[in-house]
Parts: sequence; structure tokens; C-alpha cells
Amino acid sequence: MDKINNSFLADVVYEKIKQMIVDGDLVPGSKISKKEIAKSLAVSLTPVNEAISRLSGEKLVKVVPKEGIYIRDLNDQDLAETYAIRAGLESVAARICALEAKDSDIESLAHFFSKYNLPIPSFETKEYMMEDQSFHTTILRIAGIPMLVDLEGFYGYMIKSYEHGLMRPPNDTLSEHKAIIKAIQSRNAKAAAELMMEHHLKSRKRILIMNEHL
Repeated sequence: MDKINNSFLADVVYEKIKQMIVDGDLVPGSKISKKEIAKSLAVSLTPVNEAISRLSGEKLVKVVPKEGIYIRDLNDQDLAETYAIRAGLESVAARICALEAKDSDIESLAHFFSKYNLPIPSFETKEYMMEDQSFHTTILRIAGIPMLVDLEGFYGYMIKSYEHGLMRPPNDTLSEHKAIIKAIQSRNAKAAAELMMEHHLKSRKRILIMNEHL
């Protein structure tokens, strides 16, 4: 791992640990060592302690007295709640995009998912997932509300680190993504918000159904 040379070490260490979880280097439920993290990032324990404290406050790691520090292991109920929150956040963002976004920003949405047609072959799933994530981030960026972007970053991180991966296959979500884009391009704020809301609530429902059959 590359050494960190940054004046804002605590922030950098915080982001590095999050990325390690998303990449699978730190597995949900696993115990972590502050000393090992400090060594791997070539920093002192001070920025690591600050980063862990921040991650604990955000419920991304769990500090167990006399036992250690563990990466939070999300369960299905946690993820269902996350999708419910995202449904609200992103429906607001989609509505604002349709009402207020510059034409150039709306035009930039046209390239999303343009290369895909049904059925989508399985070997394109990973690439589709990356485009999916970029699409949702772009909607929030265009809406121009930094707090929404920050919140989405947190909830998006939780979803990406979830062990079951993508909730619904690309063949289920492609038409939904294209419909959201069309509504925003048409400046139909009501439709854009409703479609985005339904998009995430369908994923939430899928999780709850999966949980019922476990």
C-alpha cells in the first residue's frame, strides 16, 4: 500500500479505511488492528485513532470494550432501511434536477446506459454496476446540494460494502434508469421524483423478501 503524505492525515486515513472495506480488504464483521493500519499506511496512531473515532460515530465500525474494533456487519434490515433513506434523498434530487438543472447538465445524462440493451449479458454486470453508481452520484451532483451528496456517499458506501452485492440484476433496473433520465430530460419533476423513489423502494422490497425466505 502506498504511503500517505498529507497534512490532513486523519481525513485521508478515514477515506482509506472506508475504501479498504469497499474493496474487500477489510471484511464486514472482521476485527481490525489500529497498529496494523498505522503501519500499512505509514502513519502514527494519532490520525488512525481520529479516523476510527469518526467511523465509530457513523456506525461504520463497532468498538467493543476490552475486545477490540470490528467492521460493522450489515444485516438485511439495515440495508432495507438504507434503501428507504436513499429513496427519499434521491427522489428530492431528481425533482430538483428536473426543475432547476442547467440544460448542459441534463444533456450530460444522455450517455448513461446508452450502450445497453436487453438482455444484458452477465459479463457486463460489473461495468453496469459502476455506471449505476456513477449515475446516482451524478444526479446528486447536478442537484447542487452538498449535504445530499455527503449523505448519499455514506449510504452508498454501506450498500457497496454489503456482502450480497447488487440487489437487483441489470435486466431489472435498466428500463427504470432510462425512464428516470427521460423524465428529467423532459423537465417532468413529479415523474422524475416518483420514478426514483420507486426505483429504490423496489430494491428495498427485494431485500425484505429475501430476508423472509432465509
